[in-house]
Amino acid sequence: MNHSYIYSIVFILLLNCCEKENSQITLSVDQITYGDCKPGTKKSGTSEYIEYITVDAEYLQINHVNAWFNCEPGKIFVSAELINDTIVIHEDEETALANCICPYDLSYRIGPMNYDRYIFSIRRGGCIYTEFSINFNSSTKGVFSIE
Repeated sequence: MNHSYIYSIVFILLLNCCEKENSQITLSVDQITYGDCKPGTKKSGTSEYIEYITVDAEYLQINHVNAWFNCEPGKIFVSAELINDTIVIHEDEETALANCICPYDLSYRIGPMNYDRYIFSIRRGGCIYTEFSINFNSSTKGVFSIE
């Protein structure tokens, strides 16, 4: 048997063993809730922020307060995927036909996650809406203001 063939197999096995553990995590989003449109609110005068806290040891509860969607979104969907050290969260609306926007309070739980530092990238319609980083552990808790 050719030695270069054996070395190639060993090299590939070593690479697979050394992959970052996060690449094997499959995230789920559950417990999605959101309130009604808050009519009469102006975007310029309303603060939008994200509250987050560790729950159930491996999950992060996210409360996106005053999340702006159109005033007739149908259902609001949330999904997530882990790409390297970035958790990409897709917050999307079912329909975008209305010619108005208003804030909603959106809440969801994401996980399971390993204790590690993550970049959270919230996206709408495929575009980055905001990004922030969190050092996720058993006592993670904080607020991120969206400008």
